[in-house]
Amino acid sequence: MKRVILLFFLITSTCFSQQKNISIESFRTNDRIFYGSIDDKYDITIYLKVENFSEDHLYVYSVKGWYYYNKVKKMIPLVGIYNPMKGMTLFNTTDKVFEKKILDFDFSGIVWDKLEEIENLKKYNEKFFISNNPTENNTWSNNTKNLKVTINNELQDIYVFEDFKFLKIDNSVINLSNYHIGYKNLEIISKKLSTLETRLLLKYEQAGNPNIQGNCGGATDFGYIILVINNKKELIQFEEIEIENCRGFIYSENLQQNNKKILQYKITDSSDDKEISKIITIDIESIRLIK
Repeated sequence: MKRVILLFFLITSTCFSQQKNISIESFRTNDRIFYGSIDDKYDITIYLKVENFSEDHLYVYSVKGWYYYNKVKKMIPLVGIYNPMKGMTLFNTTDKVFEKKILDFDFSGIVWDKLEEIENLKKYNEKFFISNNPTENNTWSNNTKNLKVTINNELQDIYVFEDFKFLKIDNSVINLSNYHIGYKNLEIISKKLSTLETRLLLKYEQAGNPNIQGNCGGATDFGYIILVINNKKELIQFEEIEIENCRGFIYSENLQQNNKKILQYKITDSSDDKEISKIITIDIESIRLIK
């Protein structure tokens, strides 16, 4: 009788575990509101929305919006650009041709030349610079005086555009972005479920260099991620396995193309003076790195 009960329990547990609905969900932000002050005296609100992306760099984009003084609430138009190396430069101008040139990146040269020309333009009524480095000062200028700008930012970033990845298990959600898993292409390769834990093997892909005109601009980096989630829907293990990284001088050779239960690569790292090679083997069924 005990064996029958145990067998029933195991069958029920296995069926229950296999019924989990697991998926990766994406969420993208294209606009944002910032709160802050000018000169520690005048409280302001800034609203920005992504207008265009640069053709030269995946993380460079133009923005359009407004700001107002909280006591007045009269919207003052803004246009500008986000430079991932520096931050955001915003202009208020009445020149519509000037606005369109900024929003369309209508300047000559490579992406860094365009950004430098825009950031140093003098044809404006007002100008904001909001740094993506929290230790640097943000500024407001009207060509005659410069004042400090404070941004009250709980998220500690100034991104207007951002991609978020979530792992959804039944009705529970894990924010993968909290673990710096924000790859544009992310898919579930295999999963192993039990009453105690859920093991997942993910594959990620990303551009070798967001600067399309730069070294590795046409390459694609990829690798695998092993996630283990306990029965409380808590992430208890995270392991990232890098297979190819062009700018990191890491390349691979696929050694196993016939066995669907095994992934095996020869990884060559030539970032130093001499090449170092190693074999990476991943068991797809047990979702474990075989060392």
